[in-house]
Amino acid sequence: MSKQLKGVVIRVKDLEEARIRYSKLLGVEATEIPAHCFSEPGVVAGIRFDLGESFVQFVAGIGGESPVTKATEKLGEGINQLSFWVDDLDREVALFQEQGVRFTFADPEELPLGRVMFGHPKTLNGVMWELEEHAND
Repeated sequence: MSKQLKGVVIRVKDLEEARIRYSKLLGVEATEIPAHCFSEPGVVAGIRFDLGESFVQFVAGIGGESPVTKATEKLGEGINQLSFWVDDLDREVALFQEQGVRFTFADPEELPLGRVMFGHPKTLNGVMWELEEHAND
């Protein structure tokens, strides 16, 4: 595996409404994502529907200054991010940078599942790309 699309993250105004609706549509219950799993704990909340080897996740901003809140106000509800698992984060970041992609942080973030970088939506056709290298891979 070099890159594997693992999931889609959709920004919404109301997480509870999304939980109820998509539990029925997908036939599985949502799992709440703990705050420490986000790169900016306390400004975004989320739920995730695990679907075999992939997932659909919904996020909502907490407070008016949250980047997710601002994106939702500006763009409306919709696809916020694509999540890819990668074997070698440093190699992938270099490849993306060679193609003119900017990242939201200068260095990888250390999150509970591993190292992660977020490709800036302005350089990826309006959608943030998460590149995640799992600690146990």
